[in-house]
Amino acid sequence: MNDENTTTTAGDVNDTPPWNEDEDNEDYYAEDLYEEQEKLFEEDGIYGEEPDPMPQELYQRLSKNIIGQDEAKKVVSMAVFNTFAWTPPRRQVVLFVGKTGSGKTELWRQAKNLIYQGKSNRVVITDASTMAPEGWCGSNAYHISDVIRDNHLADGNPHILVLDEFDKCCQPAMSSSTDYNKLFQDGLLKLFDGDIVTYGSDDKKVTLDASMITIVLCGAFSGIYELKDALKEAESETKRPIGFMTTQNEPDEAKPETEKRIEISDLIRYGMRSEIAGRISKIVELQPPTIETMERIGVQVARKLSQDYYVDIAVTDGLMHDMAQKALDSGLGARYIRGQIQARLDDLMFNDPYAHGYTLQKDPETEKDKGCDMQP
Repeated sequence: MNDENTTTTAGDVNDTPPWNEDEDNEDYYAEDLYEEQEKLFEEDGIYGEEPDPMPQELYQRLSKNIIGQDEAKKVVSMAVFNTFAWTPPRRQVVLFVGKTGSGKTELWRQAKNLIYQGKSNRVVITDASTMAPEGWCGSNAYHISDVIRDNHLADGNPHILVLDEFDKCCQPAMSSSTDYNKLFQDGLLKLFDGDIVTYGSDDKKVTLDASMITIVLCGAFSGIYELKDALKEAESETKRPIGFMTTQNEPDEAKPETEKRIEISDLIRYGMRSEIAGRISKIVELQPPTIETMERIGVQVARKLSQDYYVDIAVTDGLMHDMAQKALDSGLGARYIRGQIQARLDDLMFNDPYAHGYTLQKDPETEKDKGCDMQP
C-alpha cells in the first residue's frame, strides 16, 4: 500500500487423448481440449451439463483469492481436473506441507467454491486429527466410515477427500500401550491403495470404491525440517575425517534446493506408515508468507469485508503492517487479520452503523490499534 489511508472496496471420457496421436499436435491448444470435453458432456451428460474448468482457468480463479503459492495452485488445479474431467478419474494422493497460516487448507476451500455447482460438494474437507480408528467407540467418536456416509463418498461419483491436520495422525497417541494413531493409519491403507473397501459394522457398514477418490493430505508437520537437518548432520559427522587434517569451524556449504525438500523417507521417520507415504505421488511444500505477502492478504481481507458489509473500509499502512507482523508472529496468518479488522469494524459500526465508510488506524499517542470513523 502506497498511501497512508488506503481504501479497499470492496462416448466416455477416458485416458485416450481426444487428438490423433499419429498427427502433429502442435496446434492442439487447451481451447480444443475444452471444446472436445464440452462435446462429450453434451453427448453423454457426464457429471452434469457444464464441463469442468481447464487447469489454467481454475489456477487463474484461485490466483484472484490466493496470493503466492504458485506451485500449490497448479497442483490443486491439476488434481481437480484429473479427478472430475476423466472417466475413470485419474486419482492420486497428494501431500500439502506448510506452517499454520500458509494457506494449505484455504486453497482447497477456495477450489471447492470455484468449481461448478453440483460438484462443490464432492470436495470434502475433514479434520483427520478428530477422527478415531474404526471400531473405537469412545464418546463422540468420528470415523472414516462416518465421513464416507455423511458426505456420500460411496455414491459412485468421483470425489476429492482432503484430510486436514494429517500430521497429527502420524505422532504416537498412546493409551494402555495402544497407539491409536497407528491403528487409524492402518485402517486407511486400502483407501490409499484405491481398493474396494468396507468400513463400519453391522447396519452401519459402508462400501467404497476408493479408485474414485483423490486423497489430499494437509499438515504443518512441525519439526520435520529439524529432523531432516539433524539426520544430515549426524551423517556428516560419521564421514568427517579424524586427525590433524581435520579443519575446525568450517562454514557449512550452501545446501542445494533439492536437498531441502521433504522426501518420502522423511515422512516415514516422522511417523507416517510407509505404505501410506509410498502412495504419495506429489509433495507440495508451501512457502511461509512474508510480511509483504501478509499485507497484501490483509488488503484482500479488508476488500472482502467491504463487500460483506456494503461499506468502504480504509486501513492505514501503519496498522496494516502491525497486523501483518502479529499475524506472522502468532502463526495465525489471515485468520488473525480478519479477526482484528472485523472486531474494529464492529466497534465503529456500534457507534455509527449507517456511516458510508470507516477508517482503521493506530492511535498515534498510545501506539495501540484503534478504529476511527471515516467522514462520508
